[in-house]
Amino acid sequence: MRLVDWFTAANWSSLDSGDLDLSSSGPMLIPGTKLLAGGGKSGDLYILNSNNLGKFNANDSQVVQKEQVSAGSLRGGPVFWKRSAEAGGSLLYVWGTNDGLKAYPFYGTTIAANPSAQDGNPAQIFPGGILALSADGEQHGSGVLWATIATSGDANDNPPVPGALQAFDAENVANELWSSTTNPSRDNYGNFEKFVPPLIVNGKVYVATSSDQLAVYGLMQ
Repeated sequence: MRLVDWFTAANWSSLDSGDLDLSSSGPMLIPGTKLLAGGGKSGDLYILNSNNLGKFNANDSQVVQKEQVSAGSLRGGPVFWKRSAEAGGSLLYVWGTNDGLKAYPFYGTTIAANPSAQDGNPAQIFPGGILALSADGEQHGSGVLWATIATSGDANDNPPVPGALQAFDAENVANELWSSTTNPSRDNYGNFEKFVPPLIVNGKVYVATSSDQLAVYGLMQ
């Protein structure tokens, strides 16, 4: 193997000295493009050209877009819903630490300067929300944005802590559809597992936990 390309942020030295990992959320390839999106502990989201990452440039001129999308660190990867303009346009979702869930319109190469919608919890504790999306293509009304969160305690330094699974309207994340905390005696899954997104397959949602169990959710019969 040989190194072909790489990206180094212009402010790498201050990121390094402040323990602000550039890619703590992990990267995501934006469907239908050659673009890569990802962010880190600084709360900045970078959009890069995966065919030409650009290596190092002192003014970040190789970056397609850099935008502060979270008041706190990004610990879960961004999630993307690809939709045509006729269906409402594509959306990119993030949920950082000490911040709320946000949906950003995507305009082909960049995201909007401000979110089109965000949920009503402006200060979700560490690590924010760990996201996944389910949808029937771009069909209106089919998109659900799922998130696992820590509900209390210190998941960073003193795990395990209790967690919850939440579901939001992917077209308007200000609208929470369901939460496992609504009926905890039936739906509580136990302790939160850091950085592991829910998995949606065949109409069921699978959630890994720190309670020695796998929780599986589906429609009530």
